[in-house]
Amino acid sequence: MEIRALKNTAKLSGILYLSLLPLGILGIIYVPDNLIVTNDISTTINNIIENETLFRWSIIAALTVQLINIILVIQLYKILQHIHKIMAYFMVIFSLLAVPIAFLNEINNLAIVNLLNQPKESEQLIGIFINLHHHGIIIAQVFWGLWLFPLGYLIYKSEFLPKFIGVLLIIGSIGYVVDSFTLILLPNFKITFSEFTFLGEVIFPLWLLTKGININKTFNSTKQRIMKRIPIIILLLLVSNNLLAQENQDSLQLEKFPEIRFLNFEYNQSFDRRFNSKLYEQDFQEGDIKSQRNFMASINVPLYKSEKWSFTASLLYQYMEFEFKNIDTPSPTPFFERNGNLNFHNISSALNTTYFSMLFNTPVLFNASIIADANDKKFGRIRGMLGFTFIMKQTESTMITLGAIGFLDPSSQIPFIPTFSVNHHFKNSIWELDFILPQRLLFRRPLGKNGRLSLGSSLAVSEFYIDANTQAYGNDFTYSQIELKTGIIYEHRMNDYLIGTFQGGLQNFISNQSTEKGEPAKDFIYENKQDGAGYFQIGISIDPFVKKEKQ
Repeated sequence: MEIRALKNTAKLSGILYLSLLPLGILGIIYVPDNLIVTNDISTTINNIIENETLFRWSIIAALTVQLINIILVIQLYKILQHIHKIMAYFMVIFSLLAVPIAFLNEINNLAIVNLLNQPKESEQLIGIFINLHHHGIIIAQVFWGLWLFPLGYLIYKSEFLPKFIGVLLIIGSIGYVVDSFTLILLPNFKITFSEFTFLGEVIFPLWLLTKGININKTFNSTKQRIMKRIPIIILLLLVSNNLLAQENQDSLQLEKFPEIRFLNFEYNQSFDRRFNSKLYEQDFQEGDIKSQRNFMASINVPLYKSEKWSFTASLLYQYMEFEFKNIDTPSPTPFFERNGNLNFHNISSALNTTYFSMLFNTPVLFNASIIADANDKKFGRIRGMLGFTFIMKQTESTMITLGAIGFLDPSSQIPFIPTFSVNHHFKNSIWELDFILPQRLLFRRPLGKNGRLSLGSSLAVSEFYIDANTQAYGNDFTYSQIELKTGIIYEHRMNDYLIGTFQGGLQNFISNQSTEKGEPAKDFIYENKQDGAGYFQIGISIDPFVKKEKQ
């Protein structure tokens, strides 16, 4: 009878969790995004007046979400408490802490409704209440993220729910928390990590409703897991993209397709898209980017390797060509976009070191890099990176890491980033999850004897210098572009030394900013917004050391 009750509780939990999705989208996403216009309080007020009923319903939806959350977390506690009592307590506490914050936050929206028909002077007050409500969401979001961590942990440790759901919920937890702190520390930062990490919150309730829980397995099982020792995965910083990379020296699949490749050549082309821009926060140029072509050549040379230390040197060359058309410039002095072709060259070199140690009885890797760059005309700058990575879990099928990277570069768009990675081979499947926050989310599988197919999304960062003689504003500028690529990747090992790569799909341009050379990224003077576009990328890698590693 107890087992049947728990199964019914699981079904109820699935229904409650799914009901949060439409209510949350209405109250927290749809209405604010469609009615509130940033930096235009008059238009915002008119939008709310014209859609006052919808605005009031969004308040009801937000309050209902919190009531459902109270019931939901109690039901989940009933199911999961026997797995780990303390973690179950934390799950309940974090979830309930968000409720009074979110309830009180809706007072701001009620105040807005009461001020709508007041005199003109109330515009300023309405603007204040809108900002307070936005920041209230940011604070509540911390706890919306935190409660997912113990929930994911409990699911991962259970024997009646899939482990990958627990992993996805932990990833979602980190996404929410990172978003909250990023919005507070870097209000102009354009990436919302939770847009890419919420998948577990959809799969979990659907699983509860369709599959339920195999609770018999938990009550009848008395077996303990035996952890197999496997070689430590060495994590290195990929300097050219400011991203985290992984290399497993004892996995045949990763030997075939190493992350760090000795010599690599890539050609990337994205297609026609529209753009508009602002200079000193004023509307500026708009037009079409007919195409963007990038060529990259890199070499990564291992210098020294021991049980504790690893030193590598790298050299990167990038060529970027833009083809513009239909440029409309309100000013007689354009920035750098103009009809026709414009190209840029960038060269960077780096020295990287990794030190392996133990801290708090946990394997940890410390990383440091020194980077110097230039274009084809003059020297750029010297910058650095420092990072650490804890290997939180490693089994035959799963590797989980947690860390952070700090950038010693005032012009970096992101001064530091937390890092979290999961590599998981699904049971009885040829598929694996390859997730590195904030770099990529990929699902991978071997294809044939020498191929590998990947589906998902990845971030890329491009930078180049705009010389004073390329534009009319008298100084050298740094242009930084953050791209999200979503689609398919196919890699094929042609022989012991050559790897071919094809990648294609949709490319979204998340952040495109320009600052004076050496100035902080937050002081950007120019930014543009670009529509998404299709793209393709082809590459060839030469790796003469792989054959020796296999032998």
